[in-house]
Amino acid sequence: MRRVKLLIYGTISVGLACALLIVGGLILNRLPLSPPPGMGERLVSYLTRNVAETRQDSQFPELRLRHYEKAPGEMYEFVAEAVDALGWEVLSRDRRSMTITAVVRSRIWGFKDDVVIRVLKSPNGSSIVYVRASSGIGKADLGANTRHVMDLYERLEMNMR
Repeated sequence: MRRVKLLIYGTISVGLACALLIVGGLILNRLPLSPPPGMGERLVSYLTRNVAETRQDSQFPELRLRHYEKAPGEMYEFVAEAVDALGWEVLSRDRRSMTITAVVRSRIWGFKDDVVIRVLKSPNGSSIVYVRASSGIGKADLGANTRHVMDLYERLEMNMR
């Protein structure tokens, strides 16, 4: 009987520790939870995906492609400045393809996440900034990659003021 109680208490303790790590991760990543598509879909995404990629039709507003009135070459410079200001480790910069590849350490466990940023030319000559952030480890990132995308966009907007 004593072994059964220890097993039950141990299981409960491990479960609580895991729950606290998950909640702590979500809080530390400062993620939006209530905006559309709603908390349920957001939690499922944060707890089951390890990639955040901007798309025109993303259900998450923070993961939609951003359009800027600046010419692509000028926008690429703003992106490079933003990446540097964020302190991300730049692996490559290719001005010809308007691509920057970087590594970002996640806040929670310090895992290395890969980030690729491309400045694309829109049909009217302005710029579109595409971002893909992905974790090399695990099947869920607790929203860390979404946070990387959000940090980049926030920094870009701050630098462009």
